[in-house]
Amino acid sequence: MGGPYVLKSVGDKPIRESHALILNSRAFPTEEQALTASRAAKAAVLYTAAKLRMSVDLGGDRPIGGFGQIMKEQVREHLKAELRSDVHGVTIYDDTLETVFASVSASLTVAKSGPTFLAVLSDALQRDLRPSDKELLALELYGVLQFESSPRARFLTLVSIVESLTDNTTRPPQALAHVENLIAQTGSAELEPGEKESIIGSLRWLRYTSIGQKTRNLLVTHLGQTTFAQKAADKFFGLCYDVRNQITHYGKTPEAIQQLLPELERLASELLLQVVE
Repeated sequence: MGGPYVLKSVGDKPIRESHALILNSRAFPTEEQALTASRAAKAAVLYTAAKLRMSVDLGGDRPIGGFGQIMKEQVREHLKAELRSDVHGVTIYDDTLETVFASVSASLTVAKSGPTFLAVLSDALQRDLRPSDKELLALELYGVLQFESSPRARFLTLVSIVESLTDNTTRPPQALAHVENLIAQTGSAELEPGEKESIIGSLRWLRYTSIGQKTRNLLVTHLGQTTFAQKAADKFFGLCYDVRNQITHYGKTPEAIQQLLPELERLASELLLQVVE
């Protein structure tokens, strides 16, 4: 775990009014330890965004622009410092050398009060969160949610957040044996090679429980009898998934989407916090 962390806004604006923030920590003995801490810090920011239901853009850890060698040498000569291209996201550097960056390393939209944001972020940093790859994906999806103005795009993103948190679990032994028998029969059937492989590929996915079963188990485990629109979490999500199917399979946008969106967003947020914690 890194520390202490320093959070500051770019320019003279207070944190609650800023659209660009820098979170910095120093003095890690090795680059590997700094990288581990940076991942935990990134997870903490995303966790904070999910808890406060706000937008966050941590970038793709890529340099923004670049500087020529002549400019770098001039900065080294006159300022006695290393000039580095700013990175929108996480960047690790040797802090024993004076380093100059172009601007900001990450940005977010702070829509909550400054003290509340700082309190939640501080707590998340102390937790030293280590989300799995799937959990980190879900956090990132939630982080960019508010940047999307299309209701149905937001709706599909929220459904995807829940889906991404599920695990592939195999069916009970008897059902699994039946699926394996179907695969074997298809393998010996007189079909075109391409058609045969396509069917076998589909059958292999039947080894695992359905998305409906997986999400139901996930929601019952983590949200119990918490209600959304006066329905248990798994029942409410089942309704949302039916709407999702109408959107993706037929391009229709049911009127119910506007009523479902706020509660689906609350469900995704509460589920994320339960799973990541």
